[in-house]
Amino acid sequence: RWRYKFFMKIPLNKPTLKPGTIYFSPDVELIMQSGARVIDSPLEDLRIYPLFGYIVNPRFGVSSGMMYTFGQNLSMGGNYRQRWIFRVNAYLSLDFRRFEDKIPESKFFD
Repeated sequence: RWRYKFFMKIPLNKPTLKPGTIYFSPDVELIMQSGARVIDSPLEDLRIYPLFGYIVNPRFGVSSGMMYTFGQNLSMGGNYRQRWIFRVNAYLSLDFRRFEDKIPESKFFD
């Protein structure tokens, strides 16, 4: 099984991701499969999941979006399935370290 994922969080109402920020996240995931059982169905799943989220505080955030999923059937590679799935997520961090001990934030522009 091979999994490739691309996602990012783009703040919409503030310049950085901090409490009170609404963000948009384009999320694309491709899951491929290989092996002796896989003959004509290498595409297990393609998931396209754009979502909107809100950061409540550094340890809690919520998001939701509509995910489109498309893939092949393992036994019959010519059979494709596609679905729309509404998803709601809650992010809860259990990292109780002090702020000084955490990894510094990433900078894209200097």
